[in-house]
Amino acid sequence: MKVLVSGFSGRALSETAAKAGCDVSCIDFFGDLDLKKFCSRSFSIKRNSAGQNYSTEGLLKLIEKHYDKEQYFVYSSDWDNRPELLNKVLAEKEIKLLGNSAEVLKKISSKVSREKGSDIFSYLKKRGFNLPEIIKTGEELKKQSRINPDRKYLLKPYLSGGGKNITVYNNLNKAQKEIDTEMWGNFYLQQYIEGRVSSAIFAADGRSAEILGITEQLKDLNFQNSFRYGGNLLIRSTSDIIKKLQNMAESLSREYGLKGISGIDFILAPDGIYFIELNPRFTAAVELLLPIFGKELFNLYFSSSIDENLREKFIFSEMPLYAKVIYYAKSNLTVKKEITKLLDYKEINMSGKYEFRDLPHPGEYIEKTSPVCTVLIRAGSRQKLFELCRNAFSFLEEFVVEEV
Repeated sequence: MKVLVSGFSGRALSETAAKAGCDVSCIDFFGDLDLKKFCSRSFSIKRNSAGQNYSTEGLLKLIEKHYDKEQYFVYSSDWDNRPELLNKVLAEKEIKLLGNSAEVLKKISSKVSREKGSDIFSYLKKRGFNLPEIIKTGEELKKQSRINPDRKYLLKPYLSGGGKNITVYNNLNKAQKEIDTEMWGNFYLQQYIEGRVSSAIFAADGRSAEILGITEQLKDLNFQNSFRYGGNLLIRSTSDIIKKLQNMAESLSREYGLKGISGIDFILAPDGIYFIELNPRFTAAVELLLPIFGKELFNLYFSSSIDENLREKFIFSEMPLYAKVIYYAKSNLTVKKEITKLLDYKEINMSGKYEFRDLPHPGEYIEKTSPVCTVLIRAGSRQKLFELCRNAFSFLEEFVVEEV
C-alpha cells in the first residue's frame, strides 16, 4: 500500500511504515540522507523549497505539489498543532487519514478548551489523576502569588514541542512582573514538579487503549541546562505505574476518541506520576519499540480494536537498555563526509552497539544548536549506554562535521 508520511522530521515514521511493507513517500523539513533507505520518494522544505524556514504551511505546499495518489496519510509533529491544515491535506484527494482526525485535535487543543474547567487538565483532575498546578490567567496568577509565592513554575506555550520556548520562574512574584497580559491564551504556567520526565506510548481504537512502552526523556547532552529534547531511553517500570498510565490512556481515549499511536508526557515523581501533556500522534520515542513489535507497530493504525496482549509484549520483552539520542551542533557546522562511507554500516548495526539515523547530506550547513543526526544505542547498563553515546559523538566531531 502507498503511504504518505509528513512531519517536522519524517524518518522515524517512514522507517516504521517501511517495516510493515508499505511503499512510503515522505514530506518533511530535513530531507535526511537515509530516507532513501525507507522511501520511494521524499521531498523536504530544506532541500526542495529554496531553504525556507520550517512551517506546517510549507509542508502542505509540498504535499499539494508532489501528491502521487497515495492511499493513506499519517503524520508526526507538528501537524497536531495545526488541525485546520490537516483537512486541507485530505481535501479533494482520494486519501485516507491514519491516526487522529482534525476534529479530535481541535477538541484537545482549541483555545475554547483552555477555559477554566473545560480543558484536558481539568478533565483528568476530576478523574483523580495527579497534575501540577496550572495557571492560565492573570487573575489566577495573582491568587497563587498570594498563596504560594515561592513555588517554582514553568511558562510554556500551548502549541510547541521539543522543550522549546520554556521559561523558568523560581517564584511567582517575578512571573507577575514579567508576563505580559497578551501572553495568556498562548502560554500557561505549570508548577515545576521534581522528578524524571518520562513518556508513555499507547495505541487506541477510539474506545480503548493499550500501553506499548515507557521511556525516560533525555535532555540535550551538549546543552545540559536546557529543556531541549535530547532523546528517549526505553525503561522498565513497576506494575503499579503501568496500571496508572493504562487507566490514564484509556480515559483519554474514551473522552477524545483517540485512534492510532499517541503519547503521554508525565513526571515520575517520588509520590507518583503527574500528567504533563498529551501528544495525539506518532512521537519521536515510538521507533524504540520497533525491535519489540516489528511490522505490527505500524499496523496498529489499521486495527479496529486493540489487542490486550500488546502491553504484555512490552513488559515481558528481553530488551537491553535501548535509547535514541540527538546530537546537536555545538557551533555552526558543515558536514564534510557521509557517515555511512566512514564505517561498515551493517557491522555497526549487527554489533548491537549503536546506529546512526537522520543522516545529514555531505556539504550541508547546520547552525549551532540545530540537530545533526540521531544515534540509536543498545547497552547492558546505563553507564555503558552513555559511554557509547560519547564515543558516537566523538566520532561525529572527528570525522563527519567541522566548524565554520
